[in-house]
Amino acid sequence: MNPAKAGYWLITVLAALPTMLSGFANLSHQEEMIANMEHLGFDPNFMTILGTWKILGGLAILVRPGATLTEWAYAGLFFTFTGAAWSHLLAGDGFGGAIAPMVFLGFAMLSRFLSFARNS
Repeated sequence: MNPAKAGYWLITVLAALPTMLSGFANLSHQEEMIANMEHLGFDPNFMTILGTWKILGGLAILVRPGATLTEWAYAGLFFTFTGAAWSHLLAGDGFGGAIAPMVFLGFAMLSRFLSFARNS
């Protein structure tokens, strides 16, 4: 495997795996996730919707089922991570609370960029 392809897969896994794991945590309604969602001002029922889409989005960028669906998955990750960062800022968590979502956003956007390079 050439270094560019290996780099793409490493970054893509770093974007997809944490997204899917947090999706499973959302779906299983773990106490810590419920407390976090309530702190951010969201109804815990939103966790089921968010968890489902996180898992599907992570799978879509790993499996790449088609150009359009993969693009939608990257867009969904962009909205998820920017929304999480903004929610933490509005909840009074400061920049410390927004760092993790922005790091994962960076992985997702770098994965998308590297997928262009990989396909050209």
